[in-house]
Amino acid sequence: MNDHPLVIAAVTSILLATGCVDTKENPAVDAGGLCGNHVLDPGEECEPGGGDGGQQKPLFAIRCHQGSLTCLSGCKVSLAACSQYCGDGVLNGDEECDGTETKLPVTCVKGFWDCSPTCVMDLSQCISECGDGEITPPEQCDGTKIDAKCHDSSGTLTCTSNCTIDPGGCQAWCGDGKINGGEQCDGAEVPTCHDPTATLTCKADCTATANDCTDGWCGDGELNGDEQCDGSVVPACNGSGTLACSPTCTILAGTCTDGFCGDNKINGDEICDGTALPPCHDGSGAVVCDVDCTPAATTTCTSFCGDDTRNSNEECDTTDVPPCHNPATPMTCSPSCTLVVGSCTAGWCGDGTKNGNEVCDGADYPAKPCPQAYCTPDCQGEDSMCP
Repeated sequence: MNDHPLVIAAVTSILLATGCVDTKENPAVDAGGLCGNHVLDPGEECEPGGGDGGQQKPLFAIRCHQGSLTCLSGCKVSLAACSQYCGDGVLNGDEECDGTETKLPVTCVKGFWDCSPTCVMDLSQCISECGDGEITPPEQCDGTKIDAKCHDSSGTLTCTSNCTIDPGGCQAWCGDGKINGGEQCDGAEVPTCHDPTATLTCKADCTATANDCTDGWCGDGELNGDEQCDGSVVPACNGSGTLACSPTCTILAGTCTDGFCGDNKINGDEICDGTALPPCHDGSGAVVCDVDCTPAATTTCTSFCGDDTRNSNEECDTTDVPPCHNPATPMTCSPSCTLVVGSCTAGWCGDGTKNGNEVCDGADYPAKPCPQAYCTPDCQGEDSMCP
C-alpha cells in the first residue's frame, strides 16, 4: 500500500464520508481532521492540551462563562462542570444572543437575524426600521440619535438617511472600525490577549470585554505580558524629559535621554533592567530582574552589586558609601558600584592614601610598628601580632 501522506488523507476522507470509520471507536480521526494537532478543525468541539512540553492549553470552540470545560477523547467537550455556556439558550456573560434569546430587541423589516455559534448577533441579512429614532442593530445611528462621538474637533458626525454615520470631516470616532482616541477596541478591531488561547470581544462603547482572558492585553491599562507600558502606565525617565506609550505598548522615548526602567540598560538608581543583570560575586546563583528594575523574589544570588552591602571589589554599594573626610562634600555610588567622588577633596577611607584621622589606608601605613602589622578596612592599624 502507498503510504504517501496525501494518499492516506484521501483514503481517510473517503472512509469518513462513507461512514466506514467510526469516529467514536477511532478518536484520532474526526469529521474535522486530526484530533490532537492542537488546531480547532471544522467539526471539532475542542483540542486537548499538553503538547510542547506540557505548555499548550486545551482549545475550545465553546465558551464557558461559569465553571470549566473538559476536552474528552475524539475532541468532544464535556459540559459537566460548566453551568453557563454559549449554546445553553440562556443569555449570560457577554453574549449578544443565545439561541432565540437576544440582549437587545431586533426588528427586521426585511430579511432575518441569526445567532452565531459564538453567541454574536449576525445581522448581515437583516434590514431594520431605519427612521424610527431608535438605534437598532445593524443601524449605526437613527435620525438625531447618534451615540458615537468624534475623538477630535476635525468634524461633526451626522446620520444619513439609511442610518449610517457620515463622518463630516471627523477623522476618528468609536464605530469607525479603528482603535483610536483612547479606545480599547472598535468593532472587529480587538486587541490580542497575552494568552493566545483566550479571546476578547468589543462592546458598542469601544471597551473590551475580557471573557476568558486572564493574562491581560495591551490596552487594559496594566503592565503585563512583555509590555513596556500600557496607556498612562509609563515608567519614569531616569533624568529629565518625558516618555510616552505607543498603541502597541512600547515606549516612545520622547524627550527622555537618560534611560528608563525597561530599556535593558542599568541606569539611574536601577539595580537591574530586563536582561541587564549585575554579576553574582560569590557564584551562589543568579539575579532575576523584576519589572520595577529591582531583584525579584526568585533571585538566588546572595552577593551582587546592588545588594546595599560592599563586598568583593566594590568601592561602594547603593547607600553603603564611605564618608568623605569633609562632611560637607559627600560622595555617591554609581550603578556599577564605583564611587562618584564629586567635590570630595579631603579623601576617604579606602582611597589608598592616609588622610583625615586615619592610622593607615591600604598599603599606606607610615607608622607600621612591625612587619606583621596590617591596615584594617576601617583604616585603623592592627598590631596585636607584633612582638
